Amino acid sequence: MSVKSAPHANVAQTWGGQTTLFTTDNQSTHMIGHNNTSFGKIVNLKKGSKVTVHDVNGRVRVYHVTEVKNVTDQGYINGTKTSVYKQIVNPNQGEQIVLQTCLSETVNRLVWAR
Repeated sequence: MSVKSAPHANVAQTWGGQTTLFTTDNQSTHMIGHNNTSFGKIVNLKKGSKVTVHDVNGRVRVYHVTEVKNVTDQGYINGTKTSVYKQIVNPNQGEQIVLQTCLSETVNRLVWAR
């Protein structure tokens, strides 16, 4: 969790939660990527949208979006004092992915999918 910014080019990386994506470990994995890459597509996801991922072992899993929030760099829901930081980075939340990309210099789109 020492990464200060999202990776460049058309890639994403884990940041919080489980550091390696396994689709069967019953852990939460938080992944970040720039919005000018394929990761920018997450801004169009809505509750119920499907997200297909390939884990480190090549296993394919389809997750379904359960939550979408705009969150500040400090982990607060934008415009509030409600922190969702632990919901972003805690690996012990069951099998899920948390996707993040930037909307502005200080606000990020976060998508939770199970």
